[in-house]
Amino acid sequence: MSNKHDHRGFTLIEAVLALAIFLIGALAILQFLPMGLKLAMAGRYQTQAAFLAQGKMEQYLALPYDGLETGVVEERQAAISDPASQLHSFEVQAEIHHVDGDLNEVSEDEGMKKIEVTVYWQEGVREKEKHLITLVSKY
Repeated sequence: MSNKHDHRGFTLIEAVLALAIFLIGALAILQFLPMGLKLAMAGRYQTQAAFLAQGKMEQYLALPYDGLETGVVEERQAAISDPASQLHSFEVQAEIHHVDGDLNEVSEDEGMKKIEVTVYWQEGVREKEKHLITLVSKY
């Protein structure tokens, strides 16, 4: 009499081993999730800061050359006054200086000004900043 058994299917050991391999892989992938979220938030802050800096820069570029006062033209202050806004935590500062042909700051007007807009924000416990600089010529 021949004893024919169907050997298809998984044994308990094979199932436990497969589950263990799956869980190790899943845990490895889940460890990258917080890092990905942190990088996404950092990118979001960088993008918002760039947009705020560009918006402020456009305000100064809309002025005529002689209308651009020099020095710290806008002290560091909240970018948006509404505390409910997501952008309320960003601060903006703007400086305009006379520069020479080598881009060194000078006291006399040689026909070129440097506009620098800086946006500050907190990312965790560290303060971050984004600088946007452009030159404006009188001629």
